[in-house]
Amino acid sequence: FLARVFDIFRLRGISVDLVATSETTTTVALSRPANLLDEFALAGLVENLQQHCMVLVHADCVCVNLVGTSVRTALAKLHSAMDYFADRPLLMLSQSANDLCLSLLMQAGDHELLIRQLHRELIANVDSGSSQIFGPSWQDLQGWQ
Repeated sequence: FLARVFDIFRLRGISVDLVATSETTTTVALSRPANLLDEFALAGLVENLQQHCMVLVHADCVCVNLVGTSVRTALAKLHSAMDYFADRPLLMLSQSANDLCLSLLMQAGDHELLIRQLHRELIANVDSGSSQIFGPSWQDLQGWQ
């Protein structure tokens, strides 16, 4: 099944950014601008895919990426930030195989609230000994202007 579906993307020259699979669902994320997908091209892609599966398109999405060594260890620190999804759908959660990136795909909108909360949870409260990891703080950088 996946070979047939991904062959459609290959034949159309479409690069898939994220993939998540389960027993009954395969979800992909792609960039319409990067793949030059206008409404006509997207409709053609959907038509091709519908020959093999049911297709649901989420047109206005945002991907928030957490990037860093052993990013999966950040999950333990994210419990309060994940409250964001209590009343909002998480369309996809994807972890890179090399454990360097955790991607959260959601509807566009108030996603900046989540980004601010993630920043508070993961960066803003680190101890002063971690400056070698993160470099200068945003406040230090602003002082350079």
